Amino acid sequence: MNKIIKKGLLAFCFMVLTACAQKHNEEDDFQIEIIDFGRSAAIIGYSGTKQAIRIPSRIKELPVTAIGDEAFAGNTSLTSIAIPGSVSSIGQDVFWNCTSLSSVTIPGSVTSISAGTFVGCASLTAIIVSPDNLTYSSLDNILYDKNQYTLINYPPGKTGDFTIPDNVTRIEDLAFAHSKGLTGITLPENLKSIGIGAFIGCDNLTEITIPDSVTDIWDWAFALSGLTSITIPANVTNIGEAAFVGCIFLEEINVSPNNQIYSSTDGVLYDKEQRTLIAYPSGKEGAFEIPNTVSSIGDMAFWYSFNLSSANIPSSVNSIGNQAFADCDSLESVRFGNNHTIFDAETFPGDLHAKYTDSTGGRGTYTTETPGDDAVWQKQ
Repeated sequence: MNKIIKKGLLAFCFMVLTACAQKHNEEDDFQIEIIDFGRSAAIIGYSGTKQAIRIPSRIKELPVTAIGDEAFAGNTSLTSIAIPGSVSSIGQDVFWNCTSLSSVTIPGSVTSISAGTFVGCASLTAIIVSPDNLTYSSLDNILYDKNQYTLINYPPGKTGDFTIPDNVTRIEDLAFAHSKGLTGITLPENLKSIGIGAFIGCDNLTEITIPDSVTDIWDWAFALSGLTSITIPANVTNIGEAAFVGCIFLEEINVSPNNQIYSSTDGVLYDKEQRTLIAYPSGKEGAFEIPNTVSSIGDMAFWYSFNLSSANIPSSVNSIGNQAFADCDSLESVRFGNNHTIFDAETFPGDLHAKYTDSTGGRGTYTTETPGDDAVWQKQ
């Protein structure tokens, strides 16, 4: 009997030790940073191989209160994650490109979620928020602030058309970024602001109607999307840099004639007085003659205009912005009407800057037989 008891105790001790070792090993898979003056820990990385990860509420006897920037970024094996009730902060790009992650539940303790947390999560169809959370909420598996005035994150794996609720006034930065399955969107009549990169990379979003209530369209808002045309309503007072860059099917950007800040002619976006050319639709084809009212061409104004064959830049143009004609791979001819137009080496493909600023350069027509990044230009 004593032998049996001893064997039983030894087996029990072995199981306990094994369980402790496994627990220790699992904790070791998490890289942490000590924060809050040594009182808590932030997860900053994960080296384990589990597909379903449960973040411990304590590591090395410290409460885990934060998940740091890019902590799980690029983990394509991750399918689910359990976030403990000790966590209050989720950083930038935490789950960036976690392509197998299908759902996430945000506990009541979380008070801060950075923009772009779920960008590239191609399988993510549900972001669920605990009803006890006082900062965030979810509706139809979409992340909002508590009052649902701001749409924070639309799961990139969702497909089909979507109507944003009427009470939403702001679309957060990167809210719909790279939502490849989004085929249509209806914006609410009370919407005021469309955030930075809000619809960037929405390949299958071909049309959108911006309501009259909108005042701000921020940088990169619709960049690299599938839009074919867009109309800027009268009340828009701010269009950020590169808002429509890389929309290779976009053929026209129209502006309400009642807008006091912006205007358009032939589908090209200008300021109201047409002194600055802001954006040329990347889907337009052929030659383009810039109006002689224009004195400056904005940064990235023609970027990714793959079908632009020639550009006539009048003598009125004094400056051309950074990368204004970058990746214009069909550009074969550029005419400058001014000897002193200012631009840098990255404004045009190839060596055009060097040829224009050469002692024999300046005003005139430049052509290339090898359009693209390595274009070699000659003055005619």
